[in-house]
Amino acid sequence: MLVAFVALVAMLTTALTPRLAAAAGSTSYEPMPNVIGLSPSALHSVMFQDQLFYSTKGPGSGGGGWVRVVGEIPAAGTSVPLLSTVTLIVTTTPPPAAPSTGTELMPNVIGLSPSAVHSLMYRDQLYYSTNGPGAGSGTWGRVVGQLPAAGTVVHRLSTVTLEVGSSAAVSTALLSSVAVTTHRTGTHRAPVHHVVTKKPVVHHTVARPTHHVVTKKPVRRHAVAKPVHHVVRRGPSSHPVHRAVRDKVGVATWYSYVPGRCATWYLPFGVRITVTDLANGRSVTCVVTDREGATGDHAVDLSQTQFAELAPLAKGVIPVRVTW
Repeated sequence: MLVAFVALVAMLTTALTPRLAAAAGSTSYEPMPNVIGLSPSALHSVMFQDQLFYSTKGPGSGGGGWVRVVGEIPAAGTSVPLLSTVTLIVTTTPPPAAPSTGTELMPNVIGLSPSAVHSLMYRDQLYYSTNGPGAGSGTWGRVVGQLPAAGTVVHRLSTVTLEVGSSAAVSTALLSSVAVTTHRTGTHRAPVHHVVTKKPVVHHTVARPTHHVVTKKPVRRHAVAKPVHHVVRRGPSSHPVHRAVRDKVGVATWYSYVPGRCATWYLPFGVRITVTDLANGRSVTCVVTDREGATGDHAVDLSQTQFAELAPLAKGVIPVRVTW
């Protein structure tokens, strides 16, 4: 009886698979994106955008411990059917280090969505500005050009320019049933659906601060009789000393840093600050030990761990009050 039931389920699955594929629009095609060098989160975003499934091979593919893509089948630019499965070669070896301290290799962001670009820029400590359709309102779909080119040595915290374009909207009903799949092993085909909704983040070009050196004029001293100084000794004051609490309201971001330490552009090193999320009232404390490149309303750059105590990392930017 059990054998007959299993055989019936297999027959129904075989018969319905072509119909389900046709209903999902499998006859439509999409250029294979360039995913070489992408991390798992960045790859997930690209596959979600292009409605493609993928399986992984190589070190770390079985347990999901791989860190970047080193090969893809078929090659980038090849036309592949929507909802088809491509093969990616992955590795646990981290990307090569930048040529020298304070510099970074410009990542390849062609074809990436806003969330994927945001993730790569935070990882490499780079700022970026966008030009093209949807750049002003943050509604652009993917990157179509970048300056400088991928692989160019750039300084960390510098600003690169991305040319962006709009793309056709993806059916909400289709994404809710298909989304993006992650195959745990090469033979296991059951999809795990990840539907992630993120608000678009508008990135503005931030001018770097200009440091002014102020030279004091010499004080002219006149020949006068030396005054007699009277030393008056006072006892301890009975009034308590009140220290003025200073604060700054702005936005907080995160980057990969030591928990309990943070970066600002306006406070000296060693100052302990309290960061309060204005949306939910949660607070964390940290010591300023680093400098961030953004100024203006950028209040603090927290470690990844402490930002997660205030809000989900996917938000990227939150309104806060910094007191010290």
